[in-house]
Amino acid sequence: MSEGGAKREDTARGWDVSAYSAFERERLQPARDLLFRALDLLAPGAGGAALDLGCGTGVMAPFLRAALPAERWELIGADPSEEMRAAAQARGLYERILECDAWGLARSEGKFGLLYSNAALHWASDHAALFPALMQRLAPGGVLAVQMPAQADAPAQAMLHRIARQLAPDRIPAQQAKRVSPAPFYADLIEKHSDGFAVWETVYHQRLMAGETGVHPVRAYSASTVARPVLQALEDPTLIAAFWAEYEAAMQLAYPLLADGGCWYPFRRLFLIARRPVT
Repeated sequence: MSEGGAKREDTARGWDVSAYSAFERERLQPARDLLFRALDLLAPGAGGAALDLGCGTGVMAPFLRAALPAERWELIGADPSEEMRAAAQARGLYERILECDAWGLARSEGKFGLLYSNAALHWASDHAALFPALMQRLAPGGVLAVQMPAQADAPAQAMLHRIARQLAPDRIPAQQAKRVSPAPFYADLIEKHSDGFAVWETVYHQRLMAGETGVHPVRAYSASTVARPVLQALEDPTLIAAFWAEYEAAMQLAYPLLADGGCWYPFRRLFLIARRPVT
């Protein structure tokens, strides 16, 4: 299942699986917290198709499989990135894996007992239309479970765009509206489509360890995810080198290094769980 059209998100190109996986431990905790809360909304004995939307390398597949018995649940992965799908497929835990992003799924005809999406929907546009559309992809009694980074105001992300635009204003567009809205926006959006929901935020105080590359840990963390579109837009190696030099200096001030070369990195995440009414 692939998706075209104006709302396709540019999340399929250039994923470095090894760089992304270097911070698997930090990304796994909120993913597991999301699953734990989602299970609270599922009816006893529920079953059907469970979709891991934006499954990435499939890191959550073992936990989803353990929580969702195979005799009642078909476990499906979905991701627009060929590199990520290959890594997920190698785990051998999904019954099938779709080439699909959020809007591709929203326009599909499938129905799911659980639609689980960890750290993927912040790449998607038009949440006001997307989230109700995803609720329609649930079977009666099905549960939508979403976690999204809410870091736009943190120095690690705010400085990415600011520095890149100063270096190359012709290549970096003016700052766009934040794709992840405040929690009340999602509560108002989902309440009328569900018979049970919760929206909350958690700040994870992550202890990033020094890597072997000698760069600031927050730079390494950002390079594997949020910096990708910026690097693709800069394109020129000289501009990219200048960008990283300024970003590195900014991160040294915002997230001081500890004696061992690591640092503390507070990371805010927004969670949403909602159940579609049975009738």
